This record gives sequence, structure tokens and C-alpha cells, in this order.
Amino acid sequence: MTTLMTARTLRNLVAFPVTVLFALVADAEAGDWPTWRYDVSRGAATPVELTSNLELAWVRELPQLNPAWEEDPRLHFDGGYEPIVAGNTMYVASSRNDSLMAIDVVTGEEKWKYHAGGPIRFAPLAWENVLFFGADDGCIYCLDAQTGTPIWRFLAAPSSRKLLGNAHMISAWPVRGGPVLHDDRIWFTVGVWPFEGTFLYSFDVNGATSPEVQRSSQNAEVASLRDSRLPGLKVETLTDITPQGYLAGTPSRLCIPCGRSKVLMKELAGGKLTVPGYNTGDSSSYHVSATDRFLFHGGVTVDLEKSRTVSLGARHPVFDGRSLYFGNGGAVIACDLVNPREVTSKDRRGNDVKSTQIDRR
Repeated sequence: MTTLMTARTLRNLVAFPVTVLFALVADAEAGDWPTWRYDVSRGAATPVELTSNLELAWVRELPQLNPAWEEDPRLHFDGGYEPIVAGNTMYVASSRNDSLMAIDVVTGEEKWKYHAGGPIRFAPLAWENVLFFGADDGCIYCLDAQTGTPIWRFLAAPSSRKLLGNAHMISAWPVRGGPVLHDDRIWFTVGVWPFEGTFLYSFDVNGATSPEVQRSSQNAEVASLRDSRLPGLKVETLTDITPQGYLAGTPSRLCIPCGRSKVLMKELAGGKLTVPGYNTGDSSSYHVSATDRFLFHGGVTVDLEKSRTVSLGARHPVFDGRSLYFGNGGAVIACDLVNPREVTSKDRRGNDVKSTQIDRR
């Protein structure tokens, strides 16, 4: 069983995962945690200060999840529950019963539950009063955050063809690219098998819940927006790409995780798609986060400005604009992100080799 726990305080809210344990501090003045790892960078740091006065408020047990790729820990993007929080409500997706559940963070009681047409393997994204999320049925959903009422459902898969995948009947093009809000657009990927086709979708978040869009899908349980009335809808084919994991973003780029392979980068200004030159080795995984200069992929750190790997060992780090934190050997390491240094050393042949160094604080 997996346990969700919450703690009460008088001021602030923060959310963080500890294996399968989630702790939350809840009150009316607290900040939100609107997406997985807080924001578009997936840095898992909030500016809201955590108080030291924590008290256990409630405990809720949920069934254990079975990852889609159980045999490979590098692909356990759906290995545990990853709740988000907006206002006084926690939202928890489940691939076990294809559901999204809303929980009152004060009482721990269920507010509502919505069932999609396939496993929901990624946390939803909260924006204003709605929730966006994708599922293995090839659809992206928009729900009313207060009631769980479907506003619309968009069939992003090229057709309604289904197959048996991971012990479920799923679309041949499941949504396995966790959605992200970046540059006023919702981005997500569709499909995991290159021979079937994989795609990058985006649409304008402003206007996505307009009366016109809602009228085009008056019964979101049976109708879809396949004729694409979503505002500013764009679709891009990804050639020989297997997108799986939470998308991330920097001020200038969109980062598309590709499971165990290298991250696909999209330049927002010109739309160019590139793959940084680095070795993933056994450290690769679905886990991607980034600043405008540094890419953190599994246990690999890449200096995007200099196009080289940084010797750091920061696996799944937490960072804000100035500092980076990660666990190592039972200790927490803090590093300076503001002032990386270029150092020169000698290789075995006596040649100068330049590298990027991120100093510890």
C-alpha cells in the first residue's frame, strides 16, 4: 500500500516526495504545487518558506501501482503516486484504476473521482480552475478542478485503434509525455512506438476553456475535439523518437524526455529540434529537469552552453535560480548554480582539456 499524509500549519504549504510518502502542509494562505515538481523546470523548489511547526493531520492508504515498464527502473515514471495541490485540494492520478481523484487537504476526504478511458500515468496540470492530463487511451482531458466535471476530451491519437499494452487495452498512441505549461501553451507527446508514429502537440492555454471550445464537445464522455477546435493547435511529427516522461522547459527550450535515450530539445524561438551530445550510459532515465544552461537527465548533468557533460553526480536534483541540492551517500550536497567555472586540466597525452565545474557551497 502507498500512504498519503498531510500536516497542518498556520502559514505555508510545500509538497515533496519521499519514495512513496508525500507530506503536505495545508492552510488557506499557502502556495500551490500545480504540477509535478512544482514548475516548468521540474526543479521541485517553491519560494514558499516551510515552517518547522508541522503536525500530522490525516493518513490515507492507496493501492500499490504497477509501472508500465516494471522490468526497467529507468522507466518508472509511473512507479508511485505524484500528487499536485491547488488551493485546498490535492489531485492524485492512478494508473491502477484509470482515475483522477480530488482529496480535501484539510480532512483527507475524497471530493470527487473521474475515470478516464485508460491508465493515467502522469500527474495532472492545474491552471486557474481547470486540470489538464493525458491517458493511455490517446486522449488529453480538461476537467473542472472543483467538481471533476469534464469540460472536453481531445483524441490526440491518429485513430481509435487499440492494442493490449502493459496488461491494459490502450491506444496504439498513448499519451506518455507528461503535459507541461510553457510559453502560454500546453505541451504533451503522443505515442511511444516510432514505427506507429510519435507526435508533439501543443495548444494555447488561453481560450482552451472558452464557450466555443466547450460547445464543440458538449458531451465530453462520448465526443472529442478530433476536428481540433482547440485554440492554436499545432502537431509535429517526431521521427525515430520514443517520448516517455514529464516534459520540462527553460526560458528558451522545451525538453522532451525519451525514456532511456537522450533528451530531445526544441528551440522555442525557431522550433529547431536537436539532441545534445552527451553519453547517457546506465544513468539515463525518464527523469528530466533543466535550467537555461544545465540539463539534468537521470544522473547526468549537461552544460548546454558549452555542449559537454559536467562531473557532478546530481541524480534527480532540486534547484531554484541560485542553488542546486542532491543526495549523495546519505548526505545532502548544495551547489552554486550562479557561478559555474571553466577549468583546464591535462589528459593522458598532456593535452589541455576544458570542463565545467559547479562548486559546492
